[in-house]
Amino acid sequence: MNDRARDHRRRLTVGLGSESFLYGARLARGCTSGQALSGGATLAAGSWGIMLAIFASAYLLAWFVRKLWL
Repeated sequence: MNDRARDHRRRLTVGLGSESFLYGARLARGCTSGQALSGGATLAAGSWGIMLAIFASAYLLAWFVRKLWL
C-alpha cells in the first residue's frame, strides 16, 4: 500500500472515530468532556477509559508537535 492510500485510510479512520464519539455525546445530550467528568464522578469504567484515552492522546500529540511551540 502506498503512502497516499495509507494517509487516506488514516484520515478516514480518524474522521469516523471522531464522528461516532461526537454522535454518542450528542445522543446522550452532553459533551465529550462532560461525559468523561460526570461519568468519572460516578466511577463508570467507560468514562474513565475515555478520560485516560483523551489525556494520553493529547500527551502523545504534544510530544510530536512540541517543536512548533518553541
